[in-house]
This record gives sequence, C-alpha cells and structure tokens, in this order.
Amino acid sequence: KKMRLIERFVSGLGDDVQRLRAAWETTDYRALADQARSLKGAAGTLGFDAFTEPASELEQHAKAENGSAIPALLATIESIAQRAQPGALAA
Repeated sequence: KKMRLIERFVSGLGDDVQRLRAAWETTDYRALADQARSLKGAAGTLGFDAFTEPASELEQHAKAENGSAIPALLATIESIAQRAQPGALAA
C-alpha cells in the first residue's frame, strides 16, 4: 500500500510543481503557502525528506509575502522533483 502512495506522490510531483509555479506567477501567496505545506506534509510522510526543508522555507516565505526568496526555493523544489521522477537516474 505504501508503494502505491509513493508512486502516486512521485507521479504527481509535476502537477505539484506546476501548482506552486502558478501560485507564484499570480503572486497568490496564500495558495503558494498552502501548496508548499501540502508538499511538505506528503513528502515527510512518505520519506522524501529532501523536500521537507525547502517546502517548509517556501511556506514560511509565502506566509510572510517575502517574494525575494521564493524563486530560488521553487528552483530547488523543481530540481528535487526532476531527480525523483521514475527513470531520472537512468538518464
């Protein structure tokens, strides 16, 4: 059962990143914070610890509406998401 959850999490990462990006592009800080918190929780529950810190920081900066730190955090999350994709290690 946990493997199915992990597969669903990994396969949904692209959508998660797109939602983060869309919230940032529309400067919807509340949606950005919500999406970051959701990613942090799911990643932490399933053992994808690499997402925990950047997602937590992203959530905090979004809540504070501190836009200067957000692009780098989004880039970090996108990079981790790309590496987590199936077949990414084979490339």
